[in-house]
Amino acid sequence: MHRRRIMLLVVFIVIGFTVVSSRLVWLQAFQWREYSMRAESFHRRVWTDPAPRGSILDRSGWPISFDVPSHQIVYALDGLEPVRWISRRVRREIRRSREGRDFPYDAEHLWDSLQSVRESLRPRFTDDQELPPHLWLSNLHPRAARALAQAVGRRPESFPGIVVDAEDGEIWIEPAQLFAGEIAVRKIERRLGLPPGELFDKVWRAYERVQDPKLPASQRDEIYRVMEHRLLRSAPQDLVEEIVTTPERFPGLRIREVPARQFAGPAGIAPLIGRAGARRAIDEDRWSESQEPIVDRIRFRMIGTFSALKDRSHHSEDLVGHSGLERSEEDRLRGRSGGTLLIVDHRQNQSGEPLEIDPPQSGRDVKLTLDLELCALLDELAEIRDPDGAAMLVADCRSGEILGWSSYPAATPDVFQDQAEWDRIKKLDRGHFFDRPANYAMEPGSTFKVLVALAALEEGVIDPAERILCTGYFDEARRDRLRCGNHALNIDLDLEEALMRSCNVYFYHVGGDRLGLSKTTEWAYRVGFWQPIGCGAASETVGTAPRASAHSVAIGKAFTTTPLAMLRLTCILANRGTDPGLSLISGEPAPAIAPLIASAQTWQHLIDGMTAVVQDPRGTANEAHYGLSAFDCAVKTGTAGIPSEQLPLAMRLGPDGTPRDLNRAWVIGFAPIEEPQLAFVIGLERVIGHGGEECAPIAARILEWFAENRGLDFRREGSR
Repeated sequence: MHRRRIMLLVVFIVIGFTVVSSRLVWLQAFQWREYSMRAESFHRRVWTDPAPRGSILDRSGWPISFDVPSHQIVYALDGLEPVRWISRRVRREIRRSREGRDFPYDAEHLWDSLQSVRESLRPRFTDDQELPPHLWLSNLHPRAARALAQAVGRRPESFPGIVVDAEDGEIWIEPAQLFAGEIAVRKIERRLGLPPGELFDKVWRAYERVQDPKLPASQRDEIYRVMEHRLLRSAPQDLVEEIVTTPERFPGLRIREVPARQFAGPAGIAPLIGRAGARRAIDEDRWSESQEPIVDRIRFRMIGTFSALKDRSHHSEDLVGHSGLERSEEDRLRGRSGGTLLIVDHRQNQSGEPLEIDPPQSGRDVKLTLDLELCALLDELAEIRDPDGAAMLVADCRSGEILGWSSYPAATPDVFQDQAEWDRIKKLDRGHFFDRPANYAMEPGSTFKVLVALAALEEGVIDPAERILCTGYFDEARRDRLRCGNHALNIDLDLEEALMRSCNVYFYHVGGDRLGLSKTTEWAYRVGFWQPIGCGAASETVGTAPRASAHSVAIGKAFTTTPLAMLRLTCILANRGTDPGLSLISGEPAPAIAPLIASAQTWQHLIDGMTAVVQDPRGTANEAHYGLSAFDCAVKTGTAGIPSEQLPLAMRLGPDGTPRDLNRAWVIGFAPIEEPQLAFVIGLERVIGHGGEECAPIAARILEWFAENRGLDFRREGSR
């Protein structure tokens, strides 16, 4: 009984072995071609996708610059345009037989003949009529024809559109298959209403690079077999759906979801935010130097290899910061590419579900201290006054957080997509891409007198009660220079009155004669002039320090500084010597200069003088229609004249045709006077009026806006 069981088991094993062996022999002997073809036709490939970029947000989390999804059509040349390689393969297979060695045509001749067929049929590529088979070659030796027919039968994916009639020694082409890539592209052109050839010319230019003998073979192979080339930057949704659902109709084409950058803030902060766009040659050079590869130019077979490189790599469709915060915060904003391991056929079409996915990682967000609604208000106020240029800043003088920022005029990143608007802005030549608060240095005019007064008091060169006579001229013998026309003449002024009425002669004496250039510039350096602010702005400049002319420097001329530097000075004045450190990026530590040590009496004299500018009827910002006298604030106005010879030719003459001078107009200030909360700086370029006339109404509207929209009422008692 036991022996019988052993025999049955042996019989079953022998039968099973025989069945398996027979199947293997059958596969090896009769079906190897089919499975070989499958193995050659289908392979593993990692498709890569660009990384989402982090957003730039305002203080409330509202997006200013952010990614929006966009669908691109990309193509792989080896799937879309295989014609030249087919001519080479056909010639090679024919010449493998003895009878085909005398085949008279080289690959270039075959290519030219296929091109002739293509050109004759091209007018019909965009219609829906069938393209009949076309006789290509004839009079082949039967054995050579049979050899080619066998090759086509073994690997039809390598000979799309090739039909061999071995009996008659003829080769026919199926144009709808052989030229399927071009046909698909030209149908897309017609569907989108594009000029004929606009899209296919892109394909052809890429294809010509593959033929360029000057390029290394490895680079040409990469262009042909590895790289994905962009055909259409943004495709309509119905076309996207059609390509995804019927890929066989669009050989070599693929839909890739890529981010497009959208700017949603007021124009005045556009130069600050900057622009992110497609990579440039300079970006690729930088990546090459730091050995950071472009992953979609590498043919990965394993997802693990891709994942190991992604942290130090880029994608050719990644958005790259070109200017502003988009550039300076690039390391934080840029994400990491994603990869998907797929099985694809010979035309790079997906077969089955993804095997593995390493999803793209979004970059980190950058949150700013800016209040987007306040920035929009500043833009609106600048547009109403319409100066040749404007810079406006508002900050929380306690924390140093910059709340409002505006550069006028300014262009948003959309202008780079609108050729007509770009041409218009270039023709205007008004500095639409300047970030004026940070990198447009100007003479500060009489706003600088506050610092001169501070230095003079602390250096002991002036008693605040001392009165100095202003006749309108510093030197009666030379009335052509060092003049004052800011108030009535032949009056005595003490320090506070000199600040209130912005007397030039007073400060010629105090700053030019008594304090001198060396001490004036020393105190200017102590409050941070001509030094970087470090608030986070990408394009900050520091202006130019004075070299001579102490008298001109005493009234804010013969040197330049930026609105940001004036904002830091204003915060120091508001805080009685303490710099809070100006910051644009939430949570970033703001660098601050050392506290400015001065007596309480010094600060009081300065602030009393700035308060009188608004509250005293003789002050330079007291006019009722300015509206600023209704607020509890301390300000200093400033005006720096621009001689006509320094103006652009179009601005030198007034409406009546006579030469005219224009001004740089300023207001700096803070509110309220005790325990200040806000500091503001307004600088206008090439305007007709003086600082109070041009800038004080803007400052009043800003303070009014805070009462209406942020619950901070800075109006004086009796004005509410």
